Amino acid sequence: MTGAERSALSERRWVWDLGAVALAIGVGVLVFVDSTSTGRLEDGPLLWVDVAIGLLGACLIPLRHRYPAQLAFAFAVLGFVGSTSAGAGLVFLYTAVKRCPTIVSIPLSALSCVTVPVYASLFPDPNATFWTAVSVGVATTLAVVAWGFYSRTREQLLASLTERAERAESEQRLRVEQAQVAERGRIAREMHDVLAHRLSLLSLHASALEVGAKGGGEGEGLDRERLAEAARVIRGSAHDALEELRGAIGVLRDDSLADGAVPERPQPSLAELDELIAESRQAGMALEVDRDPETLGAVPPAIGRHAYRVAQEGLTNARKHAPGCAVEMRVAGRPGDGLEVEVRNRMPLGPPSRAERLPGSETGLVGLAERAALAGGRLEHGPTPDGDFRLSAWFPWSRDPGVEAAPGAEAIAAESTAVEQR
Repeated sequence: MTGAERSALSERRWVWDLGAVALAIGVGVLVFVDSTSTGRLEDGPLLWVDVAIGLLGACLIPLRHRYPAQLAFAFAVLGFVGSTSAGAGLVFLYTAVKRCPTIVSIPLSALSCVTVPVYASLFPDPNATFWTAVSVGVATTLAVVAWGFYSRTREQLLASLTERAERAESEQRLRVEQAQVAERGRIAREMHDVLAHRLSLLSLHASALEVGAKGGGEGEGLDRERLAEAARVIRGSAHDALEELRGAIGVLRDDSLADGAVPERPQPSLAELDELIAESRQAGMALEVDRDPETLGAVPPAIGRHAYRVAQEGLTNARKHAPGCAVEMRVAGRPGDGLEVEVRNRMPLGPPSRAERLPGSETGLVGLAERAALAGGRLEHGPTPDGDFRLSAWFPWSRDPGVEAAPGAEAIAAESTAVEQR
């Protein structure tokens, strides 16, 4: 509990204490007036002892939270001979029932009920019969006891609900952290495969350049034009490898790769988007797609994998949370402006039935947000004012397309292989 919460609790407790003191004094004054006017208590030492006990009970009310059972027992005993302490006794009884275990509160409640007939027999009321006075006193005591049990049950229920909410929040936070770590590991595994491919090409062309530079006789070496072409191929491959590596900055690799396990294959890119769309339509989804195949064909592979993942997650969520609703997908962009992927579906009128509901970990969007952040983009999702659910992601797409592989790269590699064989 924070300092502010403790301060607020202390202020509320003082307010309730002041109210309880006022109640005890008010009840004591009413009992005092009734007792003196009806002659139940005559003016004398006993009357003033009774008044002193009532004032003492009112003064001790702020201590009822620290000594609930002791104060309830003491003023239940004093209730045999005192009347002005009745208000304070009821406050102490309520606190004891609310704070103490049932094994303690029930005997205290019984003792408080016993004091009513004893006091009524010692100090009879001339305006009411014995059983009337006893019935009123016992009913009042039982009402206070019932109120105390209700308050204790309500507090226990609220405490249980608060604990469950905090535990659920903690578990959700743990799931989010685990999803972030898993997404980082998956991206690292993708980079492992992609960079291995890029670097193997880089090594091949570097070998061709080295063999060509060492060629001695006529027809064995590479001329200056082909050497320049090989250098361009190497520079382009290095540029592509660095672009792929930039998406994995700050990502720690999974330990399973270090143990020699076989890495997973790279995630599909936008080249497989048509297959994803066809699968969704075959599954019965009413899907409308807006895309430019020529533009998407120029998307860098790293960005294409992220865009494919967003489209895949959006269609999956639409099938999971809005089965049967129309879905719209838009994939557009150009170098310099970035690539945007948007999946939009109508919100269902009600939650899907148990048969339609698909299981899920509720962390897919967390992984997408992590992926978009690592790629330098952004992710937005949520309901729209017109009743749709919108998932949108933007990824940076540089104007510099990098250096593409030169058309004579295969010839250079083939010639270097022939030179090595000779």
